Amino acid sequence: MAFLEAHPGQSDLGRAAFVVVDGNRRLAAARLAGLDDVPVHVDNSLAESADTLLETALTAAVQHESLDPLDEAKALERLVAVHGSQRAVARALGKSSPWVTQRMGLDP
Repeated sequence: MAFLEAHPGQSDLGRAAFVVVDGNRRLAAARLAGLDDVPVHVDNSLAESADTLLETALTAAVQHESLDPLDEAKALERLVAVHGSQRAVARALGKSSPWVTQRMGLDP
């Protein structure tokens, strides 16, 4: 339910027991490799609220080097709304405050 709150319009999930928040690329690679079993870490605490789920997904997205810089800037803006400051976001991501400021400056 928290995923659907954070992502309105994603009703195509059906009755999925779990939603992959972080690791979509690893899951896709495992499927391409023909693996039937993949070790996973299930953290139900991430589903406590839409904000917690969204924060986790955005943090994972920002950590990917292949993320488009404008999308990264938008994600950082949402994380600042959750964490309250650019400095707090920088700490959460393990990045410097100037890095966060520079990236956020890209958002038109």
